[in-house]
Order: sequence, then C-alpha cells, then structure tokens
Amino acid sequence: MASIPPDLLVTIAHTRNLAADITEFVLVPAAGVRLPDFTAGAHIDVAVGEDQVRSYSLCGEPGETGHYTIAVQHEAAGRGGSRLMHRLVPGATLMISPPANDFPLDEASPLPPRLIAGGIGVTPIIAMIRRLESRGRSYSMIYLSRSSRHTAFSDFLESPDRLGTIRIHHDGGETAKMLPVDEIVGPRTDAAHLYCCGPEALMKAVRAATRDRDPGTVHFESFAPATVADDAFEFSVEIASTGEVVGVAADQSILDALRAAGLDLDSSCEAGTCGTCQTGYLEGDVAHEDYVLLDDERAHQMMICVSRAVSKRLKLDL
Repeated sequence: MASIPPDLLVTIAHTRNLAADITEFVLVPAAGVRLPDFTAGAHIDVAVGEDQVRSYSLCGEPGETGHYTIAVQHEAAGRGGSRLMHRLVPGATLMISPPANDFPLDEASPLPPRLIAGGIGVTPIIAMIRRLESRGRSYSMIYLSRSSRHTAFSDFLESPDRLGTIRIHHDGGETAKMLPVDEIVGPRTDAAHLYCCGPEALMKAVRAATRDRDPGTVHFESFAPATVADDAFEFSVEIASTGEVVGVAADQSILDALRAAGLDLDSSCEAGTCGTCQTGYLEGDVAHEDYVLLDDERAHQMMICVSRAVSKRLKLDL
C-alpha cells in the first residue's frame, strides 16, 4: 500500500454533487502547508482510514497550488474507501501525498490528443482539457456514461464553446448500447495520441483495438481494482532470493498474497496501469492483465497486482 508522507495535511473546503453517487471535494492546505504544483493526468494518494489509502486524480487547473480538486464515486460494493470519503464534510482534515503522474499528457507531441473517458474515469481527462485549452491546442473527446444523471462535470463538458469537440454517449449500463470500439478510438489513419481512463471493460476493449498502434501514442489510467476471472485457480509463487514459497488463492492477487506473507511491497493503482508493482519472473507462465508492459517486456516482467499464473508455479525475481 502506498505510504502517506506526514507533511501534506489538507482541509475539505467544500463539496458538491457532480452526478449520481459522485462528489467533488475541494481541498485546501492546512496552515504552514504548501501544495506542490501538478501536471495534467496527475493523482494524489489520500489516507481515508486507519489502514486505507486511495488514489484520486486531480481534476482542477494544472499548476494550481492554492487548492486541489478531486471527485470520488461512491462504490457500495467497493473496498470501503469511497464510503469513508462520502461521510466526510467540509472542515474535515485529510492526509495526502504530493501529486504523482503515471498518465502524463505529452505536450511536446504535434499529434492531436483523443481523450476517452468512461464513468468516473473522466477525472484526469478534465485536467487534460483544461491544460489543452489553456495552450490553445485542439483535441477531441468521447465520454461514455450510463445516463445524463451519471455524467460528471456535465456543466463543464456541455458548454457551448465545446460543442463538436466533446461527444457524450449514454449506454444505460448496457453493453449492447456501448459505442463500437472502432468509433471510440477513431480511424487508424487518424494519427493521434489516445488517452483512456475508465472501467476495466472499456480499457481492455481500447487496448485490443489499438494493439497495432505505436505504444508510445496510447496511454491508459485506471484506479478501479482489478477483478479476478471466474476460472482463476490456486497456484504458488517462489521468492528467488530466499526460496520461500507462497500460495496464491483463486480469489487473491499475487500482491495481496505476498503482503499477507510479510513482504513489504510498493503499489499504487492496483489496477495494472501505473507500473509501481512491476516485478520480474524467472520461471512459469503468466496471463498478463496490465495496461503498461510492451509485448517483449512480458516475457520476463509482470504486474503482480493484476496478472496471474497460468502454470501451477511462478518463480519471482524478488
């Protein structure tokens, strides 16, 4: 679990309802605290309970240091962090980390950005829009949400000056009504940098549709915890440096199993998008579920938060 440095204490200045089950929090620094600058796509880690740390994208104006803005979706079936956040009221204090950016906007590229958001995944995209518009850069955006009441930042996104630039599609939560993935990513002949943040199903579909593109032009971000396949099975991992063997249950990630065995391992998104838990493996076969590694890297590296063995045993370079 990510650690929280003790020096960034913030207070919730105010909140507002953005959409069904989505609340915006504006965080201001406590006395004596200076908030660091941040870039579009950045996130902060927030201590939301005694042992819970969650990552939230910054959706305010990049470069803003007077306050940070995040948006949190209430996940009734989640791990508890969002429920704790939604109980907080203005005046409450939180400990946060400095911003980090695993989803940066490539501002040096001449290629036009195509922004793809699903649900709460719109949060880092909002900061990208603010940055692009402040620099006079053109872009296009597709935003997939269940309905108008589930569309966060609708007042911002549907302003008249963004008409024709941003397309919002409502699918009612039905896969059959989702836009065709080729329409989401755009024609292959259209050179563009793609930035995608949203649910696991959207991320997988976009990744599959862009496998033949330059990997340096397709970028992913997700803070949703990965799901375990219904046909997952138990297997063992061996720690190369010690020879210790750790069992991984069918409903457990390698990361969680190793932590339960006493290993202190870093992670951040726990959704296979940030690269923090990248680990080498020396023996065994892996089903890769991340959005980060290139095909040649997957022959010897894996993200232990999401990827699993398809052999009964893996030997990890730990």
